[in-house]
Amino acid sequence: MRLARSLLASALMLIAPLSLARQLSEGTYSQIWVSPVAGQCTDCEVRIRKTTPHIIELTGNNGWSGFAYYIPGEDRYRGTFEWFVDEGNPYAQVLFTIELKFDGRTLTMSASSEPLNFVATYRKDVVQPRETAL
Repeated sequence: MRLARSLLASALMLIAPLSLARQLSEGTYSQIWVSPVAGQCTDCEVRIRKTTPHIIELTGNNGWSGFAYYIPGEDRYRGTFEWFVDEGNPYAQVLFTIELKFDGRTLTMSASSEPLNFVATYRKDVVQPRETAL
């Protein structure tokens, strides 16, 4: 009986970390990599704001905006975005579907539309404490 309890406890300890939700926290995430087809953007950022416990608003500083919802069983977000500025942009007003996965450090966004599919990764900006002169 002790062996059965030990095995059950061990199994639960292995499963529990896998089921922990890694929902995104609000803030600004800086792009650290993007698929070559989309072109690198060293200054690109996405600002994330929670609108409900399971829905986030995403705003890219390069002119796109969207929403995504959290799926606890899959530990990921799904949603859409579109570029809304720069009429010369070939992707202006193109609706992209997105999947977001957060591993605790890195946010990975897979985006797809008729003309373009790409993957981008982001890291949350860390606010550094200010130094105070003595």
